[in-house]
Amino acid sequence: MIRRIIGALVGLLAISLLFSHAITDWQWFASLGYLPLMVTPWLWRLAVGAGAGLLSLVVLYTSLLAARPVLARAYLRPDLPRPLSGRSWQWVRRWSALLVVGLAAALGVSAASRWMDVALFFHRRPFGIEDPVFGRDVAFYVFALPAVQLVTSTLLAAVLLAGVLSLLVYALAGLLDWRHQGEGLAGRPRLHLMLLLAMLALLWGVESWLARYDLLFSPRGVFFGASYADVHVRMPARAVAAVLAGAAAMLTAWAALGGRARWAAGAAVAALVATVGGGLLAEAVQQVVVRPNELAREEPYLRHHIEMTRRAYALDRVQEVAFEPAPALDAAGVTAAEALLREVRLWDWRPLLTVYAQLQAFRPYYSFLEVDVDRYLVNGRLRQVMLAVRELDTSRLQNPSWVNLRLQYTHGYGVVMSPVAEVTAQGLPRLAVANLPPRSEPGWPELRRPEVYFGELLSGWVVVGGRRPEFDYPAGEENVFTRYEGRDGVRLGWWNRLLFATRFGSPELLLSREVGPDSRVLMYRNVMERIQRLVPYLRYDRDPYPVVTDDGRLVWMVDAYTATDRFPYARPVAGWGNYVRASVKVTVDAYDGTVDFYLVDPAEPLAAALSSLLGGFMKPLSEMPEDLRRHIRYPQDFFMVQAVMLASYHMENPVVFYNQEDRWDIGREIYGEAEVTMEPYYAMVDLGEGPEFALLLPFTATGRQNMVAWMAARCDGERYGEVQLYVLPKQELTYGPMQLEARINQDPDISRELTLWGQRGSRVLRGNLIVVPVAGTILYVEPLFLVSEQSQLPELRRIVAGTQTQLAMATDLSSALRALTGQGLLTSPEPGGQPPQEAGAPVAGLPSSVQQAVREALQALESARQRLAQGDWGGFGRSMQELQRLLERLAGDEAGDS
Repeated sequence: MIRRIIGALVGLLAISLLFSHAITDWQWFASLGYLPLMVTPWLWRLAVGAGAGLLSLVVLYTSLLAARPVLARAYLRPDLPRPLSGRSWQWVRRWSALLVVGLAAALGVSAASRWMDVALFFHRRPFGIEDPVFGRDVAFYVFALPAVQLVTSTLLAAVLLAGVLSLLVYALAGLLDWRHQGEGLAGRPRLHLMLLLAMLALLWGVESWLARYDLLFSPRGVFFGASYADVHVRMPARAVAAVLAGAAAMLTAWAALGGRARWAAGAAVAALVATVGGGLLAEAVQQVVVRPNELAREEPYLRHHIEMTRRAYALDRVQEVAFEPAPALDAAGVTAAEALLREVRLWDWRPLLTVYAQLQAFRPYYSFLEVDVDRYLVNGRLRQVMLAVRELDTSRLQNPSWVNLRLQYTHGYGVVMSPVAEVTAQGLPRLAVANLPPRSEPGWPELRRPEVYFGELLSGWVVVGGRRPEFDYPAGEENVFTRYEGRDGVRLGWWNRLLFATRFGSPELLLSREVGPDSRVLMYRNVMERIQRLVPYLRYDRDPYPVVTDDGRLVWMVDAYTATDRFPYARPVAGWGNYVRASVKVTVDAYDGTVDFYLVDPAEPLAAALSSLLGGFMKPLSEMPEDLRRHIRYPQDFFMVQAVMLASYHMENPVVFYNQEDRWDIGREIYGEAEVTMEPYYAMVDLGEGPEFALLLPFTATGRQNMVAWMAARCDGERYGEVQLYVLPKQELTYGPMQLEARINQDPDISRELTLWGQRGSRVLRGNLIVVPVAGTILYVEPLFLVSEQSQLPELRRIVAGTQTQLAMATDLSSALRALTGQGLLTSPEPGGQPPQEAGAPVAGLPSSVQQAVREALQALESARQRLAQGDWGGFGRSMQELQRLLERLAGDEAGDS
């Protein structure tokens, strides 16, 4: 008895260790409250695999049972040859059933991999869009057709295998003697095999009938979808082949019962001829009928292609607006657009990332992966900001011991945030949120929970709640420690320690005394890995971005997409399929790892079906906290897909589209020293209802560089998701981005200064060219960074601003605008302060020399503040000395004036 108990325990232990990955994943899903996301796919795989396997088993085993009585009688006939000995024949009979079960199981496993096709069929939703050829709702192609084709192909494989096995067994038994007819032993195999042939013909007919629908996804011809030859030749040929195959099935069954086999053979040959001949005839029609007059023949189907492609990528929802820009910006326009011009993004994220890394990393193991753009309400004013998360990069630890990697260095810390348009006297960003621990300027977001346990750089697993506190952040020569207080993680009891040690291949997890009964393991800490592990059936945007909430938490936001390649007539995009919707928003708390999925568009059929299938795991967008909703953005990846498609599919006229008369390209710019395609960029714009946050991208004419349109996707409030296309007049020249870049290169003053910079041990880095509509015209703004060969710290030193007729370069945007229009920006009043004055304008009662001294003193003070924030005490002292000198000079000027 004791031995049995010990044996059972050992067996249980072995099974547990063997399935440690699945068991620990089960606990992880349960800890997040998303266990149905793991269990439901398993159950569907099991159901689909079992269903397909059982269906195949019925076909295969029925065929085997039909053969067995004949096989038993075969060895009673002395006149039949026997390829196998009696003992070998008994072995075949004994193992044939096992072979049938194995084949059925293999077909079941194959079908189980397509469980989603069957599951979505039972949770399908209508699209409300009919295909233009058969008049079926698109849901038929997305949800129903794949499931039906799976059943058909599984049956066809099972019947084909049954036929092959029956032929093999009958041949081994010596029964394939077609000279024996009627009730002889040769008659029963004939009946059996012909019935299998009848089933094969019937299934062939069904597949031929379904294959008509596949022509709506044909890549042949000048467009994607069914063409003239497909509709007029291939579709009828496949329908005829289906009917003839059905007739062959009935005639074969009749022949098995005593009818004429030649009729069945004739029908089968006719079906084969219809299948093969239909394809050959279609090619002939394409060359003889269509090609000489292609546009006239294909025009109706080309119209279908354009319409369905526009619907597949939501291009039919893009609002087209005529926009006639004024040639120049005047002083009144600058004053009217003050709020927008103050938020024109001057900082490029790439040099800014270098600045953040040099000024705010503080330790080698801290790293900034990328800089994101967002907007926050600061002191009652909507400010556009750039921010980056200070993450932990354990690959840079000087001592990567097990304790350090798994117990001590567990998280990053805080964010760095700066206004997009503010530059210090040293050409550096003004850091509104910075340092360790994070400090925020008055009115700016405050981080009360700055620890980053889940991020873009973090990977692997860690243990929290151990006997030793975790490293939090450095403070001078000392370190500050903390204990994790979040709710994420799987508790490490003795059994789980064994399971996780097996899973991770880490015996230290069992042996370390630092791991206690209250310890928990955190895994899947990379944001993208975490959400993809939960729901791998969505596609995710490449750029998660951080949000600082009103209560001081840091939350990652990720856009998720539903996509399929089963949308009729729509042109596919590599890696996406031919239908895409930005249907879901995902949030991940950077501290406790909480994941929430929000359904942006409840009417989107794929997202609704997926949510229903997986137990309604998606919440309505209305349940997203308001402080997160204020930061949702139109996703860049989806916007880029739409822009690429819109470059061709803004042409709705089939004749214009066929000739590609008005094809566009996405604008190009010079970044650094290379010409590159522009990426979509977020900007503050006024689209008719005041300043708002939007995603923009300009288009240029193919083969030329003039701008023909620009596209804007709105991000704020109830207008979120609206996309507008502003089309410029074709009869007037509007400079494209590269034409503005050429004007910069050709301007003698600008090019001379850039050349001089390049000869002083520095290089000039040209940042993103921002093209924004302002006061009825188009404003071009490009920052110029100076990078010293010694420090490699990019400094923003010049701003180039231009319109259709104007171009100027200055040290700041206000000065550049003043050079263009005679009017600069006004200073922003502090809360409770005085009305704004024009920056740099004379102040009543102060002589110009005093004004200049005041400005220089303010610059020195700003330099001292930055050096102090960086911990540069030497630079701080020099800046304070410069401030003292300026104040002494100012005092002398005032004494002289008096």
